[in-house]
Amino acid sequence: MNKVELSFSLTKDEAREGIVVSTRQRNRTGFLGRWLGLGKQIVLGLGLSLAAVLVSQAFDHPDPVAEMCSMMLGASAIMLIWQLKWIKATRASAEELADFSTTHGPTTAVCDASGVELVSSIGRAKLPWFAIAQVLTAKNVTVLQYGAQKIIVPHRCLPSELQPLEFDRLLEEWKGRT
Repeated sequence: MNKVELSFSLTKDEAREGIVVSTRQRNRTGFLGRWLGLGKQIVLGLGLSLAAVLVSQAFDHPDPVAEMCSMMLGASAIMLIWQLKWIKATRASAEELADFSTTHGPTTAVCDASGVELVSSIGRAKLPWFAIAQVLTAKNVTVLQYGAQKIIVPHRCLPSELQPLEFDRLLEEWKGRT
């Protein structure tokens, strides 16, 4: 296949999936990354607990358990609030992206060996493959990452003869030639 022509508007779910997959890749989250993230949270909680114990001993408090538990609860609350804010920000970004896509109509993308050309009601862009840093695959979308920007391509807009994994392999092949 020499060229793939697509036309799409994003839904909120597709936008959210694209944002999440690119953020996870940027943060190198996966099975190991999640455990490392959990490890950081545990170390933070234990560090705060140790600080509470040291402070209580410095002031001759007989029982540091209450301070230790309150510090662990405080650290857990901070992490929970941070996670909830991240989820809320991701949802807001996805909603904004989907609304923008709906308001301005579909985007047409032409992918070939020279790069990706995007055309929408607000402009045109030609991205050579060397500008695309990564091609990321998720369940329902493919994400082309370039700089801090991303192009989220829903799999539902692929031609019927092209499966998502074949599409991703083709993009990687074209990207690999540069």
